[in-house]
Amino acid sequence: MTSQSSAVSATAPAMRRPGSRQPLDPEFILTAALDVIDTHGAEGLTMRALATHLESGTTTLYRHFQNRAALIAAVTDRVLGKVNTAAPPGTWQQVCKFLAQQLFDTLAAHPNLAPLLIEQPPTGPGRLAGREQFLAVLLRDGFTPDVAGRLYGTLSHYVLGFAVQLRAHAEVTSTLDISGADPIQFPATAKIVASGALPITIAQEFTFGLDLILGIDRLGDHRR
Repeated sequence: MTSQSSAVSATAPAMRRPGSRQPLDPEFILTAALDVIDTHGAEGLTMRALATHLESGTTTLYRHFQNRAALIAAVTDRVLGKVNTAAPPGTWQQVCKFLAQQLFDTLAAHPNLAPLLIEQPPTGPGRLAGREQFLAVLLRDGFTPDVAGRLYGTLSHYVLGFAVQLRAHAEVTSTLDISGADPIQFPATAKIVASGALPITIAQEFTFGLDLILGIDRLGDHRR
């Protein structure tokens, strides 16, 4: 049995939606599961918590999802399937930046979701489609399969590393806050503080670093 077929059973009996006679179909359950994640965090998504949220029982959930892992796989793939991969024409750097930025923005809309991607790396069709386009762009521009795969992996981990720092109802300011530095003891730090360059948001830091990784922006251009 494939991972997809084990995650959601097409022949599972219908369940009623809370307070109605409509069945709790898989899409409705996934919407509720994402709501639990957005509200209570990744650790808050348990079969029991979801059943309570749906005013249902865990037995009914298991008719559609084999276990929590299958539920997580379905939720994450549903979100990743919404990533905009319609990149405009451009250089490989521009296309890769677009795809990486779209993935980050999608995860930023659900800041509690990223830890689940670490707990269980996504392998569903939503994620595979984005990976395929990314790799196709690199191969088209002459990268060897080995380098294309490594570059994809590096950028994927870069996106996830920043996304996991985002949390619902939390400040999205970079942790690199160097305000209040003693100008005598830390003159270089104080000079940066005086420039007003920091702190910046996680999103701004992400985009800046992405440009550096892809060679779109060169640090040498910022030197005096």
